[in-house]
Amino acid sequence: MLNNKQNLVSHVKKQAKLLSKSEPDKCYNDCLNIIAKQLGYQDYHNILQKNKLSVEQAHPLESYSLYIKTVLLRSVDESQHYHDLSYEEPEFPESLYITQIERNNLPGIHKFSKEEIAEELFSLLFFQINTKSDLHKIEWLTRWAVYKDGIKDIGYNLLKSDKTNDCELGYLLVSLGHYYRSLMDNCSYKIGEHIDFKSYFGYWLHSVYSNDESNPTIKSLRLNFSVASPELINSATSWAPKWWLKQAGRI
Repeated sequence: MLNNKQNLVSHVKKQAKLLSKSEPDKCYNDCLNIIAKQLGYQDYHNILQKNKLSVEQAHPLESYSLYIKTVLLRSVDESQHYHDLSYEEPEFPESLYITQIERNNLPGIHKFSKEEIAEELFSLLFFQINTKSDLHKIEWLTRWAVYKDGIKDIGYNLLKSDKTNDCELGYLLVSLGHYYRSLMDNCSYKIGEHIDFKSYFGYWLHSVYSNDESNPTIKSLRLNFSVASPELINSATSWAPKWWLKQAGRI
């Protein structure tokens, strides 16, 4: 069974999940590497390389998903210190002479737990925004409900490590903080078109680190996440479709 490359990866993922449940102090990515070593590989990435799996299957978003969810919970918790996370439906009347408690109980106001908000933020990574998306709610989530700079700070701290996995995760989190701001800007301008995070990560790498040839992690990531043509202005971090950039005089 393990001679088949698809079955091998599925086996490693399954065993890593079991290990992470039995030893919760280990993150999922560490468990992937432990199982890979038990099978005679250097690490999980080495399995992917030797089996020549596609970039889509090898995306670090999958490997670090549990860690990312933990970071999102923390960022929502930090955001609550600054904002009352009550979601107001569009065109909800602002000037009502009532107390905040009474206001929160009105039909147009929705209160969410931080776990619910973190789950919604995580789900935003996997779909492309279009004109049918709830732009008002997505802007609220990305503007008020997540502490974007906090996510980037965690990423920058990881970049200080000399471990490849830490650096890879660090770049992923820094990009994630920028991605939520890009979504926020996109919804604020009512553009109604935005790529998902997997696509954004590649554009971001080639925009922000286009000239970095000395960092081996960046070079490896750029190679794995190549883009046909850049749609981010050099060093820019907010994505928008070409038609809008031309219309707005940005390109």
